[in-house]
Amino acid sequence: MKKSIFLILIFINTLSGIDITIPKISIFKEIDMSKEINSITQAINMPNSFKTERAFTRILRRNESNDNLWLRIQLVNDSDSPINKIWLTRWERSHFELYLVDENKKILSKDIIDSNDFLKQSSIITIPKKSKRTLYIQVKAKKGLDQFNYMYFVDAHLAKQFLLDTERLYHHGLFFGILLSMTLYSLFTFFIVKEKAYLYLGLYQAWVVIATSDAWQYFYRLLENVPTIAHILLNDLYAYSMMVFSIIFTKAFLNTKEKMPRIDTFLNLSIILSLPLDLMRGPVYYGAFGEIILIVIGFYAAYKGNIASLIYAFGFLGFVSYYALVNLSRLLGWDFYLEFTNAKQIFTCIEGFIFSLAIYLKLKEIMKEKILAQEISFKYEKMILEQSRFAAMGEMIAAIAHQWRQPLNHLNLIFNNILLADKSNKLTSKYLEKKSLEAEGQLQFMSTTIDDFTNFFAIKQKKETFTLKEACQYSINLLDSRIKKERVEVAVRTVYDMQYTNYKNELIQTLTIILNNSLDAFLSVNESKKRVTITILKNKLSIEDNAGGIKEDILLKIFDPYFSTKSKKFGTGLGLYMAKKIVQDLIRGSIYAENTTKGCKFIIQFHNE
Repeated sequence: MKKSIFLILIFINTLSGIDITIPKISIFKEIDMSKEINSITQAINMPNSFKTERAFTRILRRNESNDNLWLRIQLVNDSDSPINKIWLTRWERSHFELYLVDENKKILSKDIIDSNDFLKQSSIITIPKKSKRTLYIQVKAKKGLDQFNYMYFVDAHLAKQFLLDTERLYHHGLFFGILLSMTLYSLFTFFIVKEKAYLYLGLYQAWVVIATSDAWQYFYRLLENVPTIAHILLNDLYAYSMMVFSIIFTKAFLNTKEKMPRIDTFLNLSIILSLPLDLMRGPVYYGAFGEIILIVIGFYAAYKGNIASLIYAFGFLGFVSYYALVNLSRLLGWDFYLEFTNAKQIFTCIEGFIFSLAIYLKLKEIMKEKILAQEISFKYEKMILEQSRFAAMGEMIAAIAHQWRQPLNHLNLIFNNILLADKSNKLTSKYLEKKSLEAEGQLQFMSTTIDDFTNFFAIKQKKETFTLKEACQYSINLLDSRIKKERVEVAVRTVYDMQYTNYKNELIQTLTIILNNSLDAFLSVNESKKRVTITILKNKLSIEDNAGGIKEDILLKIFDPYFSTKSKKFGTGLGLYMAKKIVQDLIRGSIYAENTTKGCKFIIQFHNE
C-alpha cells in the first residue's frame, strides 16, 4: 500500500513539482538543469533556459565541467501548515549558492555553502501552507573533481538522524571496518605465507578503502589548487591503478604465466592498453567493460579444472557487473539508477569476502600439493638412506679387509713357523706358548677392529660428550690400514679444543667419509708428499689435502645425491650427500668445500645451540 502511494506521489511530482510534505525525499529521477545562465536574475527571468533531465545523476557523474551549473527544483506544500526542510547532498568538492524564490519571482533567501565537508546541508527552508516555492541552486565545481552521490530534502528535525542512517554504515564503522580488516588480513597473510595473490589483493583492497572512504578527500584538498593535475592523478590514474591491481591479482591467483600463457600475454597487453583507454574516457568509462573479461577468464580457468577460480569469478561478478551496467546505461541512455556509493561499498565488501575464500581454497590446494611433495621427498630420502647404509656396509667390509690383511698374514706366518718347528723336532712348549701369545695378539687386534667398525656403523643417534680431537683420532684409526697403504701423512693440528655434547659417532662417520674422499683423490694425482691436515678451531674444524682440488664447475654439486667424480664402479655419489645430511640435520651445523692452492678444504661449522 505504501509503495503504491509513493509511486502515485512520484507521478504527481513529475507534473507539479516535488511534494515536500513527505519527511524524506530523494531527488534522483529528474531535475531542471542549465549551463547557459550567469546570474540568479537570468535564472528567474529565463525559465526556458532550463531543460528537464531524466536520470540526471548519470549526467552529473560524467567527467565534464559542472562549473556554473544551475539546478531548479519546484517545491509544493499542499498541507494546512508550514513545513521546514533542509536540503542535503553528498556532492563532494563543490560549492553552492541556494536561492529560494516565491511565486512572484521574489528572492526570499540566499544560502551560500562553501565548505570542504563531503556532506553539504542548507539552512532551514520554510514553505508556507498551501503554497509553492522554487529553489535555484548554482553549482561551482572545478573540472572533473566533483563527485555527486545523492540529494535529499529532509524535515529539519530529522536531518541529524538522516545523516546517521545514511552514513553510519560506512563512515561510522561497519563497511569501513570490514574493508580495512580484509585489507590488513590480506597483507598480513602475504607476509606469513608469501603468496603474491594476497599482496595484490591487499593493494587492490587498499585502493578501494581509500576511494570509497572520506580519506580520498584529503588528497583532493592537497591538490585542489591544481585541478588539472588532480584530475589526472586522482580520477584517471586512480581508475587505472585499480584496473592494474585487479589484473595482476588475476595473473597471480590463476597462475596464468604457467597454466595459461596466451591469456597471460593478453593480460600484460591489457595493462599497457588500459592507460590510454582510461585517459580518453568521457561520460562512459569503457574500461568497465574490459573488466568483464576477468570474469570470463575466471570461468574459463574453472572449465579447465581450477575450481577455486570459479569462486574468484563470482567475486568479480558483483561490482564489475554493476559498474559495467552503469556505464552501459550511460552509453545507451537507459533510465538506470542505484545509489552508487552504497553499491560500491556493499559490492566491494562481498567481493573481498569471496576473494579471501577463493585464496583460502587455493592455499588449501597448495598445502595438499606440498604435503604430497613432502611425502614423496621423504620416501626418496628414505631410499637414499637405505642405499647409503648398504654403501656404508660395503665400505665397512672393505675397511675390515684392509685392517685384517696384515694380521691374517701374520697368523699364516705363525702357523707355518709352528708347523716347520714340529717337522724339525724343535717345537718346544716354550716356543709353542710364545707363538700362541703372538696369535692371540693378532686375533685380539682383529676382534678389536670388528668391534670398532661395529660401534662406528651402529645407529646410536645418542649425544655424547667428547672433544673434536678424540673424534678426529678415532676416524684416523679406522682408516689406519688404508692411510699406511696409500702412504698419506695425516696430521691433526689443534688450535682450540673443548668439550662438545653432540652425536660423536655420526661426526666420526662424516670425518671418515671426507678422509676417504681425500684418499680417493690421491689415486688420480702424482704427488710425492701426500698430506691431509685436520685443523681444530673453536666451533669449527677443517680437513685440507694437497690432492689437486675439485673443478670449480662441479664444486657446488659434490654434496648432491648420486653425484660422484669417481667412475660408477667405485663411486655411489652418496658419501658427501650423507655427510651433509648428518651435519645439517643431526649435528646442527654446516659443511662446505673450497679449493686451496694445492688441493681442497672441507670446513665443518658447529652452530651454538
